[in-house]
Amino acid sequence: MIAERGKASRKLVIFGLKLIITCGCFWYVLRQVAFQEIFRETVSLNYWWFAAAIVTMATQIPLVALRWTWITNALEPQQRPVPLRAMIAISFIANFLSQALPNLIGDAMRVWMLSRIGSGCRVGLVGVVIDRGWGI
Repeated sequence: MIAERGKASRKLVIFGLKLIITCGCFWYVLRQVAFQEIFRETVSLNYWWFAAAIVTMATQIPLVALRWTWITNALEPQQRPVPLRAMIAISFIANFLSQALPNLIGDAMRVWMLSRIGSGCRVGLVGVVIDRGWGI
């Protein structure tokens, strides 16, 4: 029982630290944003182009995941196919990381997460390299 309390309190402390760091990051970013300029520019925003950009981004990530699934499954035809849902989730996570960090970090995350769901690191690395080359 005491060990369970220790685990619970440790998880609570870790969550609190994560929350403090997140709030600090938001404070730092929002401190440097000029909201008056943003609101002034939204008046001239063409909403049709904005919607088209959102739809394009929303369809691009699952299509990249589908291409990556085909590549990965072709590299290991004797293994069971990698689930498309997992590949889409991994692609969304990698794309999110690539927004703030170098693309290399997002690709490394793709390799690592693919190896966690059953494929090897070699297949993940080769699949990401082929996918990047095909995307170019």
